[in-house]
Amino acid sequence: MSTKAPNSPNQTVATLSGLLDRISAGVELAGGTLYAHGIRKGRFEAERNMTLHFQAGRDDCRLMHATLFPGHGDTFLPWAELYNIQNPLVMGDQSFAFFDSELECRLIQMLLGAVPAGGRIFVAYEGDPETAKALERDAPAAATRLGYILFQHGATWFKDWYFPEGFMEGGRKLQGEKAITPEKKTRHLARVSREIHDFLRSRPLPDTDLLRSPDPMDRAAARAKTIIDGLPDPGNGRDLSHT
Repeated sequence: MSTKAPNSPNQTVATLSGLLDRISAGVELAGGTLYAHGIRKGRFEAERNMTLHFQAGRDDCRLMHATLFPGHGDTFLPWAELYNIQNPLVMGDQSFAFFDSELECRLIQMLLGAVPAGGRIFVAYEGDPETAKALERDAPAAATRLGYILFQHGATWFKDWYFPEGFMEGGRKLQGEKAITPEKKTRHLARVSREIHDFLRSRPLPDTDLLRSPDPMDRAAARAKTIIDGLPDPGNGRDLSHT
């Protein structure tokens, strides 16, 4: 790991290139330091593959692999991918869950904050059974465990890569994308609203704390209820495609 002092998490990051520079030196995040190890060129000239580590005190662990692409002109927009995610994380003689942790949320927030309008993030969910089961049972992506985090931090359009098209694309992942224009964001949110309203209409809600339920669909319903008030009423219009 670099011996440079870690950057402050409050520093503005305008691009993925800027973020790569920061995590090369180390970024203070969730009570520790996130840093990139083994940065190497990917399939394209500007693409970079790396292993993300987390250090707290004297303890250090591998978090996941990541690929960052800062974009190329106006044609190829920036994106980031997280995969081979470790859960639980083992730090010294202790372990803790990565999923739903402050570290997971802050990492996704940092990445989405570094991609511009139209940028996207791909997050593998192979080791995330709650997200996988909810998506398999057709819960709205924004209401799943992982999708809700993406939605909270700026993603408004989603794609479930439940069957990647080729071996170079890796395993199952959820794509979250930021709208490229305000008009597209309005359309994206209308689509999310329609999906969530349809989901809740077809699912009777028991009078319990659904986030404590072992059923991933109950938990998805609980998340759907928390975001529905801030979404536009879907009305009876046609479904909105990603155009």
